Amino acid sequence: GFFPRLLVLLFFSLYLTVCWLQLKITPGNQEICYKYWFFEFAHLIALTVSAIIAQIQPTYLEYGLMVFFGVNSVGHFLKAWKLSEKYPVKRLIGLNILSLAILLFGNLIGISVEIRISASVISAFLLWVFVARWQTLATIEDKL
Repeated sequence: GFFPRLLVLLFFSLYLTVCWLQLKITPGNQEICYKYWFFEFAHLIALTVSAIIAQIQPTYLEYGLMVFFGVNSVGHFLKAWKLSEKYPVKRLIGLNILSLAILLFGNLIGISVEIRISASVISAFLLWVFVARWQTLATIEDKL
């Protein structure tokens, strides 16, 4: 349906905006290493492919999101994006695994694909904002 596809594209645009702004306002805090570059590349490829799938072939959108949440889970587990000692690595792993589980188990028990996609993206975005980024969002405007 239209709503899950729109939701995915909106989530991706807000997510990228906040991540890029956060990197802009926290110079020197990012551990730039091979893990960062590898997972940032894999993460952005999964995000881009999912966005293209959302527009061209929505039947496969769920699989693109599974790859996206899977790459994020592994990247956070390996601390590829660790910004500081206070960076909520465990929470970020948890929210990506939860979103992946919603897609996988929702499929197993027969929940419609529109509801699975919507629930996984809404839960990922809300948890990401309130668990991992709330303090950053509150200070971005002041630091720009």
